[in-house]
Amino acid sequence: MHNPIMSRERVIVPPRGTLSRADKVKVWNAQNGICPRCLKPVALEGLGVEYDHDVPRELSADDSLGNLFAMHSRCHSEKTLTEDRPAITKAHRQEKLTRAKVRKPGGLSHPTLRRKLDGSVVRR
Repeated sequence: MHNPIMSRERVIVPPRGTLSRADKVKVWNAQNGICPRCLKPVALEGLGVEYDHDVPRELSADDSLGNLFAMHSRCHSEKTLTEDRPAITKAHRQEKLTRAKVRKPGGLSHPTLRRKLDGSVVRR
């Protein structure tokens, strides 16, 4: 899969699925029960735990277990505000630029015509 952050095309994000307890255990075990943001122990389930995407889901539509991390709710909110939201906003801005197709004024096709610096057309 290509790097979604470097792409200027919008990703079609399918509806979010639920994460089973078995999948949560796999993700939690892969990170040894440590929050990747603050490096403190994080619970498997509960009110203060959220499962976050490493590469934002809106950019990649990747719900694979390798793209998920168990994080404290506080750490997840901080990451979303400081990393994910700016990356998503930038991707949307770049997509708009790509779609705009702004054309620069072209040259003149007739050999006896030319443009002045102010843009007006004169005969040679």
